Amino acid sequence: MEQILNNQVVEQSVELKLKTYIDSFFLMGFADQNEKIVIPAQWHVNPVSFSEGLAPVKSVCNNKYGYIDTTGSVVIPYVWESAGSFSKGIASVKDSNGKWGCIDQTGKVVIPCKWYDVIVYVRGIAKVMNGRKQYGLIDRTGKMIVPCKYKKITPFRGNLAIVRDSNNKCGIVDTTGKVVIPCQWLDIRHFQEGYTVARDAEGKDYVINEHGKNIFASRWKEIRLFSEGLARVCNCKDKWGYIDKSGKEVIPCQWDMAESFCEGLASVCDNNGIWGYINKKGELVIPCRWQFATWFINGKAVVFDNNGRHTINRKGKIIE
Repeated sequence: MEQILNNQVVEQSVELKLKTYIDSFFLMGFADQNEKIVIPAQWHVNPVSFSEGLAPVKSVCNNKYGYIDTTGSVVIPYVWESAGSFSKGIASVKDSNGKWGCIDQTGKVVIPCKWYDVIVYVRGIAKVMNGRKQYGLIDRTGKMIVPCKYKKITPFRGNLAIVRDSNNKCGIVDTTGKVVIPCQWLDIRHFQEGYTVARDAEGKDYVINEHGKNIFASRWKEIRLFSEGLARVCNCKDKWGYIDKSGKEVIPCQWDMAESFCEGLASVCDNNGIWGYINKKGELVIPCRWQFATWFINGKAVVFDNNGRHTINRKGKIIE
């Protein structure tokens, strides 16, 4: 058992490091991060790399797709017209009739090829399209979770996905197919920190919780999602500030542009188009001196000035 576990770790490590390369004959192979060839070029160019230890490749002999492992061995024969990456043990494939289904890692068809399109999401749930270009969701066994009745279904974020119905209205469903928010909104965003923003037919925004309850109507021209308890808002004068989850404006709308808070700081742009950083009290803790400033991650942020790109610490000092 220990040896098997060790082999799995090695395989995952190899999988993460392999990347595609193209030779002078426009064939594809795989190399490591040091550009050393691990699997010689022998397939038609295909942008899809390894996922769960397997990669779809296109044969130069019959122009069909199959799958190889990280040693380059063909483990699923070249019989498919097209093929996608594996997720949770299944991958979408297209047969000679132009219909899509799913196979497992042994190549066994687990979802019959009867769909006009299949996109496998990270959670092993697949979005399918019928002949009327309507989308629904199925699980890894092919069981219907959401009937094919939507014009659009976005990838899941957490347990939720945004759907758009035949009336062009948006709502949200979960991984069981339950309607969390009915399709009654002109537009809606993914949840973040338990809240989302939805827009009605008149263009008015509302902040909604995960139970579908309207928390408050926005009185701002624009409102973004919450990050670290605060959301960016833009007033009628095109100035940006921040509100808390009760809708109270806690940092006045005085900036030409503002980004979300990350690690307690947010980059803001002044009237001259110069960027700096504020804290959650709205205090300018790193003066505006940059042409652009990004988020802080692990105590560092990337900024730009006339001399190019720099990395700064939380005190605004250039460290790289």
